[in-house]
Amino acid sequence: DANWVGLEQDPAPGAGADPGGTVVLRAGKIGEARTKNALPADSPVLAAMLAAEEAEKKRREQEAATEASEAARKAAEGKEAARAYVDSLDPALRLAVSNHQELAKLRREVARGDIAGDELTINVLAARQVLGDLEAIIDSSSPADEASLQKEHEQLLGAVAGFDRAAATLLSADTAQKAASLDRFDVVYSEAKADWNMAVKSAYTAATVSGPPLVP
Repeated sequence: DANWVGLEQDPAPGAGADPGGTVVLRAGKIGEARTKNALPADSPVLAAMLAAEEAEKKRREQEAATEASEAARKAAEGKEAARAYVDSLDPALRLAVSNHQELAKLRREVARGDIAGDELTINVLAARQVLGDLEAIIDSSSPADEASLQKEHEQLLGAVAGFDRAAATLLSADTAQKAASLDRFDVVYSEAKADWNMAVKSAYTAATVSGPPLVP
């Protein structure tokens, strides 16, 4: 009964009714729009409904403001964590770009026949040593959960592994398999380059740091 309110009656309040006649009552459920529209302006029930609606509106506004504040706080924490991750790797990544470019240069020298034999092996092993050191640095600098950069972190490690595979293919470029080895190098190096550039672009954007170390 507490959820309902009288809206109309026939005969009207105070009017007489014939014995045995029919009295029609119309009721509305409190909280429904049709009930609110049917209530007179001076109804205390209408006033209570409007007050409840206003209180609910304020509650939702406060809830939305709290959620927005929390989202802003998390975004700030995420940006700070992303920047810390990028700052920890930036020097190594920039040095690594030079090594990646030297690897591509080595491939061109092999294709021209400018380098072969022990000299080629020494250069390849040196490049792979640098890549191994880089992998260790990246692996030890995992991003904090707040940074939301785990995907980029794994992609960066995958790119380093790809450059290492590309370097390894050059070891067989000093044999009858030279053409096939160079073709394989091109495919693996290109995939590693794409993954590297995608990962660093995304990470540096998340950290709002300009000038990501891309492989040209």
